[in-house]
Amino acid sequence: MKITCVTVPGTSHEECEDAVMIYTSEGEAVINHECCLTREVAIPVLIAVADGVGGNPGGRNASEYALKTLSGLNPDMETDMNAVYQEINTRIIDYARTVPGKESMATTLSVALITESNIRLTHTGNTRIQVLNNGYLRQLTRDHTTYQFLMDMGNIEGAEHCNRCEITSCIGGGDKRNLSKTDSKDIERNGAQSVLLLTSDGVHEYVDIDIIEDTLNDQSLNTEEKAKKLIETAQHNGSGDDLSVIIAELK
Repeated sequence: MKITCVTVPGTSHEECEDAVMIYTSEGEAVINHECCLTREVAIPVLIAVADGVGGNPGGRNASEYALKTLSGLNPDMETDMNAVYQEINTRIIDYARTVPGKESMATTLSVALITESNIRLTHTGNTRIQVLNNGYLRQLTRDHTTYQFLMDMGNIEGAEHCNRCEITSCIGGGDKRNLSKTDSKDIERNGAQSVLLLTSDGVHEYVDIDIIEDTLNDQSLNTEEKAKKLIETAQHNGSGDDLSVIIAELK
């Protein structure tokens, strides 16, 4: 399986608080904050994106610590991923207490464990996992944001005027209760699925779905070029946030 990860720092950040990971069946974990890499890996493989929560000191520490802890727990298809998230949450809060001035560090976390027959998704926050199915993009995770909460409640006006990126669940933040939602589910793989896409909100909040679809369907581009194009489009549309794209070819 070919997996491409591209992460670049946002113009509004002093350091990149996004982190991405490829964790192979051999137990090798590749974790990066700023990268452009493509790997051919054997299945099963785990990929993940974490976005350090803006406004909380230590976002970079939080996203990296979450991914390192995740890889150290060696998750597989038999693992209770909800329990894994609770364990990461506990450890990151304990770790944050040892870092002066960064006790409230927090991060989102979206994880996809890919096997021959299934994809196990686990998620909290507003990083996102999507799949290209018959050429059309389908969102597999649900954003844990104030915006999504208001939309679900039918409060369209309130949603239009709120901070779209304000999250309602995360790992860390100095209080275990901040991890209020962990979504975990298995998706059966089928021949219509061609690409699994993981992004941070600096990308998907600034790129229309039709542009993402067109980019992922463009056979003239390789996976690295596709990832870079999505990031460049987000930047052109005004994103000053850190930007992460992971593309996993399912065919």
